Amino acid sequence: MPIQKNYFLDPEDEISKKLPKEILFRIFSYLDVVSLCRCAQVSKYWNLLALDGSNWQKIDLFDFQRDIEGPVIENISQRCGGFLKLLSLKGCQSVGDQSIRTLAQHCHNIEYLDLSDCKRITDLAIQSLSKHCPKLSIVYLESCVNISDCSLKAISDGCSSLTEINISWCDSVTENGVEALARGCHKIKKFSSKGCKQVNDRAVICLATYCPNIEVLNLHSCDNYFLDPEDEISKKLPKEILFRIFSYLDVVSLCRCAQVSKYWNLLALDGSNWQKIDLFDFQRDIERKIAHNDGETNSQGPVIENISQRCGGFLKLLSLKGCQSVGDQSIRTLAQHCHNIEYLDLSDCKRITDLAIQSLSKHCPKLSIVYLESCVNISDCSLKAISDGCSSLTEINISWCDSVTENGVEALARGCHKIKKFSSKGCKQVNDRAVICLATYCPNIEVLNLHSCDSITDISIQKISEKCLNLRQLCVSKCAQLSDQTLIALAQHNPLLNTLEVAGCHQFTDLGFQALGKNCKYLERMDLEECNQITDLTLAHLATGCPSLEKLTLSHCELITDDGIRQLAAGSCAAESLSVLELDNCPLITDATLDHLISCHNLQRIELYDCQLITRSAIGRLKNHLPNIKVHAYFAPVTPPPTTGGPRPRYCRCCEIL
Repeated sequence: MPIQKNYFLDPEDEISKKLPKEILFRIFSYLDVVSLCRCAQVSKYWNLLALDGSNWQKIDLFDFQRDIEGPVIENISQRCGGFLKLLSLKGCQSVGDQSIRTLAQHCHNIEYLDLSDCKRITDLAIQSLSKHCPKLSIVYLESCVNISDCSLKAISDGCSSLTEINISWCDSVTENGVEALARGCHKIKKFSSKGCKQVNDRAVICLATYCPNIEVLNLHSCDNYFLDPEDEISKKLPKEILFRIFSYLDVVSLCRCAQVSKYWNLLALDGSNWQKIDLFDFQRDIERKIAHNDGETNSQGPVIENISQRCGGFLKLLSLKGCQSVGDQSIRTLAQHCHNIEYLDLSDCKRITDLAIQSLSKHCPKLSIVYLESCVNISDCSLKAISDGCSSLTEINISWCDSVTENGVEALARGCHKIKKFSSKGCKQVNDRAVICLATYCPNIEVLNLHSCDSITDISIQKISEKCLNLRQLCVSKCAQLSDQTLIALAQHNPLLNTLEVAGCHQFTDLGFQALGKNCKYLERMDLEECNQITDLTLAHLATGCPSLEKLTLSHCELITDDGIRQLAAGSCAAESLSVLELDNCPLITDATLDHLISCHNLQRIELYDCQLITRSAIGRLKNHLPNIKVHAYFAPVTPPPTTGGPRPRYCRCCEIL
């Protein structure tokens, strides 16, 4: 589409008037497909800029694979033209030859093309690409079942710059096609023909002869196992169906399937089936310690390293929670092989140090969720490394990492603006400055856990409430310096708050909770344990203002009486929502409290430990009305009765003798 000059001379909005179009172009160049399309709907001016071909140099349509059809690809091709350099159509099974031919005719500068699992693509499409796109250097044709030797011969003739190609599971490819490819593309560094049964010694020798720069070679299953499945099920089911079945199995089931036969072994242990791995149940078996002659021990990581090499780029989720023998070397191997990993749980991996995290940040840019709870050797260096290499981070847990300070949190916040969930429970060196940096640079935070960060004051929580308007869950338990100013700020700025944990915040009073009750209508869970200044007035405000309240903890709130519970039971939350009520060590409540709670039909559990004025009979009446309720109470053992058998003698036997 030609850019109409008069739109640039007359932008409609204030932002466009103040920013030169070159700056907007630069901003749009960093956006993904969805964001560009949204920007294009703002105004005509933004439409022209956002849809300009120069912004569409890299396009990944994997997330829209079910919606992509021929006309979409043709429109993209015409719009992008010579600007397009990278295109991923992985999984777009509706795309056919005509779309790829249109792409080739318009986008002659394309360098990277992923057509994996585009099952309608044939040799005609590849021949058109080789004719019009001489700059193609990376091509993925995995599971393009209609591709044959003709495609490889065409690529050999037209794409001499090819450095990487994947023809895995292209059953029609033979040694003739690979030989033709090798003779014409001498720059190949990465070659994969996994599952190509007709790729034999001759094909591999040709690669060795004509492509001496090869660095990565994958010949997985290039044998005759697939030609001769041993069992009846395998003979009747195509391998694609078995692959699909195996993709739903857990680690144990996959390992069991791998023992059935050689054929099943190859399929079950294929990396594509190992995208999500949770080793928590095997934490004691992961890694082994090797003893040296000098008496020292160190850890080798055969399990993690084998998994890393087997899964490669397929692995997206890995949980090593509790695997205390896992060390830095294993994680570095993981990082080098599994660069597409997005979720990593290293909680309680106490041997992990900053070196492991630095390697992850260097090789795994897609990491979005990281758990480092109780990794005691982690310091600010790890957070700085994550900040530099993992800009897509949305969730991190550094609870009980004692060496982390405000400097590390500040570095993390400056580099990872997409963080939505942050937990630093027990990190004593996380202070106001750290929390203010989170508020400033990470305004999308929804979940914040600062439990036991006891140097936190009202100043930082007020900043969080002002900047993080989507805040939904907040834990500041054991932050004893906080006052009602914190609660008032939350009430003013965070109406979507649904979980509040403030156990041990002794300075909170009815005044703060009055503000919450007025403005935070969506509160569902509240922990007010040891808020010993609150009275029945707090319960009155919560009863009228928080209709969704499900769980309420009032343990050790020693000023709460039966009247407060009466008001709570009469409130809007009691009939439908309230399911858990904890009243441990509330010395003023009596049997009348349980009588009031009879109207709470959804109540499932109540805690009454050390409530000395509660009797067994009152608990019995409550259970008669709410038969499914669980009541946890403690009654001191009954004093033993006096001995029977007549009146107690006035003197003992010795005294009588005397």
